[in-house]
Amino acid sequence: MTKIWLLDIGYKPGTSEIHLWGIKDSGERILAVDRSFRQYLYTTYGDKKMAEEELRKFHNLRLEKVTGRIFGREIDLLKIFFEDGSEDVNKLANRLRRRGLRVFEDDIRLSSKYLIDQPVKPSSWHDVELSEHDNGVSEISSINFVSNEPIPELKVLSLHMVALPTKGSPNPKKDPIILMTLVDSMGVTYLEGEESKILQRFVEYVQERDPDVIAGFDSNEWMWPYIMERAKHIGVSLSVGRGGSSPHRSLYGHVSIEGRASLDLKDMVDEIPELQLESLEELAEYFGLRKIEEFTELTDPELPAAWRQNLQLVKNYSRERAEAIYHLTTQEILGYAIALSSLTGIPLDHVLTAAVGFRVEAYLMKEAHKRGEVIPPRRERRPSGYVGGYVWKPKPGLVEDVVVLDFKSMYPNIMVKYNVSPDTLIHSGEEIKDFYEAPDVGHRFRKEPPGLYKEALLRLIQYRDSIKERLKKVDQERKKILRAQEKAVKVITNAMYGYAGWVGARWYVKEVAEAAAAWGRWIVKTAAKIAEELGFEIVYGDTDSLFVKNIPEKTSLLVESIQRRTGVEIKLEKHYVRLLFTEAKKKYAGLTRDGELEIVGLEAVRGDWSRAAKKLQKEIIEVVLRELDVEKAERIWSRRTRELKEGKVPLRELIIWKKITKPLDEYAVLAPHVVAAQILRDKGFRVDVGGKIGYIVERGEGKIRDRVSPFPFVNKENVDLEYYVEHQLNPVVERILKVVSQNFAKPGSRKMGLRRFMS
Repeated sequence: MTKIWLLDIGYKPGTSEIHLWGIKDSGERILAVDRSFRQYLYTTYGDKKMAEEELRKFHNLRLEKVTGRIFGREIDLLKIFFEDGSEDVNKLANRLRRRGLRVFEDDIRLSSKYLIDQPVKPSSWHDVELSEHDNGVSEISSINFVSNEPIPELKVLSLHMVALPTKGSPNPKKDPIILMTLVDSMGVTYLEGEESKILQRFVEYVQERDPDVIAGFDSNEWMWPYIMERAKHIGVSLSVGRGGSSPHRSLYGHVSIEGRASLDLKDMVDEIPELQLESLEELAEYFGLRKIEEFTELTDPELPAAWRQNLQLVKNYSRERAEAIYHLTTQEILGYAIALSSLTGIPLDHVLTAAVGFRVEAYLMKEAHKRGEVIPPRRERRPSGYVGGYVWKPKPGLVEDVVVLDFKSMYPNIMVKYNVSPDTLIHSGEEIKDFYEAPDVGHRFRKEPPGLYKEALLRLIQYRDSIKERLKKVDQERKKILRAQEKAVKVITNAMYGYAGWVGARWYVKEVAEAAAAWGRWIVKTAAKIAEELGFEIVYGDTDSLFVKNIPEKTSLLVESIQRRTGVEIKLEKHYVRLLFTEAKKKYAGLTRDGELEIVGLEAVRGDWSRAAKKLQKEIIEVVLRELDVEKAERIWSRRTRELKEGKVPLRELIIWKKITKPLDEYAVLAPHVVAAQILRDKGFRVDVGGKIGYIVERGEGKIRDRVSPFPFVNKENVDLEYYVEHQLNPVVERILKVVSQNFAKPGSRKMGLRRFMS
């Protein structure tokens, strides 16, 4: 018996041969092949003769009559195995559907089905029975999951690439790669010179160092496709896969490298709402690795001159980013990705790229298989809204001494408590005696047996609790691994409710999400009623939390009373010394008892305002909440306004960033960022859907959109400073000061102390 940690999985096209790339407990890297698994699908066979007619048109099929469950209801099915591989799956499925038969699990790729059906988990250890063949292939005769710990010592390589643009953004059809910077445990390596030699040396480097993980930033959408295109263009074989293969585009849009995990750190950006520019530099600053301003700056238009005149500047620019990618991967991201991979069953190189809904679904598919549930097909559906969580509109102004009651994982707990699941929903005409009925909407759910969602969530909750117990007993190194696992469990657990309301979900049933939301509203409203009965003032509430004025001697009683009445766990999440509410929901700022400043929904934490405006608003909030000094806030406002008018604010502080959400030609309204994007496109720059466009407003006539220039094509002398005062600085300050001062005015008026305006 051999112990193997599963790093990568694939299959030989046209066959059912599964390829497992792994690491032995001895440290040896290995390819093991499993030839015992067969692709299959399920079909109904109401008209058996008709089904048999279609099946006779295909060779080497094996049939098995089975009883499965679809959304909890038993159904007789034919399970059809393909002995010669999986190429005929789609053909047969389409024929059967044309005959009016229902078909299931034909839309799950072979390697994914292997991970669902077998006792196998990616990024985990397995006991494997191997037989060695003369050709050096190790064939699997049995395999069983053992543990997801410890993580073997993985060899990580980070990669940053620089291409030299002739016009605009680098174009892989004509612009060469001039520098590759590689970082691994041995240090930094620069590959430069003639492009063909750079690529050949890169291939040799990967083959020699044999990394398990190759990490980049924006590597799936830009770096790897660029390298692949250039290698093809100049005739270099990019054989960096462990089997000698080249990288290729795979599931979820990621670039796959055989036998290795290709990680794109940009995928982490979507998991961190605080990141507004979605850049590597911002990600590094978020994790405390390096401040944004400490990175060498170099834009595409500046690159050609820098390459000719200051080669070391270009090398520094590339090295800093390659080092950041390496340290972020090894210190912050890889452990979490491994935990997420093992939990969901999605291989390591797919798991960060996969959207949260697909991660939840992968976890549910494995759980459904254990229960004998047949996995439903993915269907196209029109979005259909429903009433969500309850949100109180706050009273604008300052409030002191506020505690926040947080309903711990409220929606997962609702789904467990009331057995809310697609397979427990009682349909019209069904007579069931024991059920739960959702308030307001009236949807009913069986009390027994436990539904798919309930069982899946209970396993997650039990796993989370076991992690917490183990955290008390292990050393710091193990704690790091367990905290990554804890984070992965939390992400999937809390995403289950969102998955229930996603129309793209295989198990989508609108009534499930609607009922969970209805119970959530009932719980929060019930909690508010209890709080008021005990004399607490409700300050604000949002979906699964309640903000109340603190009454220290009654707080414990409040928590106990709410838990007893609702049956849902609640805890004191935060204690604010002071809170500032604006006139809108979901927009406030608070100072916690620990001295932390928290800002929610305001311009200071949004990505579509200039850095100058965001920094100023944060300064104003700091002074208001910490010092209660509105006169000082006004002085800061006046000083920043003066500095802007005198041209002392760096140009980069004035850039306004907005995301491109669709192809430029599809915009009916030409907003300023769209016009800026069109200018960039016309200059030869790459403009991608999902990318952020930075622009600056210049002086001139006409609407704002007629006066924008994309950064960095801006002359500082042409900036419309009055626009930035009136439409950037003033609005963000006014939003704060107008809710705390009666004598609100623009700079120059006298402000009054804030105590008199506080409740």
